[in-house]
Amino acid sequence: MQKLDEEKIDKIINGIGNDEDSEKVAAWFATKEGQLYLSRRMDEEFYTDKDLLETLMETQDIPSDDIYEKIEKRLFVKKIIKIGSYAAAILLPLIIVFWGLNKLDSRVDLFGDAEYVDVYTPKGERMQIVFPDGSVAYLNSDTKLRYPKKFAFSDRKVYLDGEAYFEIEKNASRPFIVELDSVAVNVLGTSFNLEAYSSERNISLILDEGKVNLRPLSGTKKYTLDPGEKMIYDKVNGSCIILANNSYVSPSLWKDDVVYLKNKPLEEVIKVLDRKYDIRFEILEQEALKYSYTILISRNTPLEKVLLDLEKIAPVVFHLQNDKKKYSTPITRFHLSCVN
Repeated sequence: MQKLDEEKIDKIINGIGNDEDSEKVAAWFATKEGQLYLSRRMDEEFYTDKDLLETLMETQDIPSDDIYEKIEKRLFVKKIIKIGSYAAAILLPLIIVFWGLNKLDSRVDLFGDAEYVDVYTPKGERMQIVFPDGSVAYLNSDTKLRYPKKFAFSDRKVYLDGEAYFEIEKNASRPFIVELDSVAVNVLGTSFNLEAYSSERNISLILDEGKVNLRPLSGTKKYTLDPGEKMIYDKVNGSCIILANNSYVSPSLWKDDVVYLKNKPLEEVIKVLDRKYDIRFEILEQEALKYSYTILISRNTPLEKVLLDLEKIAPVVFHLQNDKKKYSTPITRFHLSCVN
């Protein structure tokens, strides 16, 4: 590190320098060259002190032993004062820096000791979370989210098991990361829907705006998504498909308690109904699963109405076991039992 200007060093030692110069001088004093400079300067100042020289000259009536004793005392006092001054010059900027870091740590997890918040949205419910940086997450039913009370200094990381819609505050120096059981989604200022239930084989990611990429935790590959695109990642074989999201219906309608299913097999349909209405389905005939459905379920639509609509689309019948109420169509071939 290059030696600093002598005048600047004097100002800092005398306590009249600014914070920026204090940091530079303190950093230079920590180097080998700076330590030698301090040692040399203290020696020069101790032995060229004007008052001390005058004391040495006043020898007419003072015995030599007393002179040396007085000199030693004066030197000791001077040395203590000078050491205190130099120590203050070094420690003061360090104290200022530590105070600044401590203040920053009150807002971000600078030293890695943040506490975590664990949230679970039960079946049949939804939830909204506001993160420390102002970003927002809307949690769908049966979703788990873990996030720190204070984000880290270098990134903003949360953990998801389920489905959520994120609206992320942009911060290029601190990317937002959604970590799943096998992949991580890296985000800048972005709005996107992420469906990643640990019990499901596929991860679905739909980007509305901004920039996002998905990275498997065990590899070096990275898949980037553009606005208006949909990504389907297979957790089992690691394959990834990116296609245009041509649906005219927003994928995040569930935030408003609206469900839209487009050409979905019955097996997926009943999983969605399970989460929305907190109801279990028992499949009596596997052949029923070959049918697919496209349906829009509006807010507050009763389950009975949904089941009637599904029976109209395909020859499948639903029996409500709790009250023995039966819903059927003229064509009755396959049966499902749904139990509370």
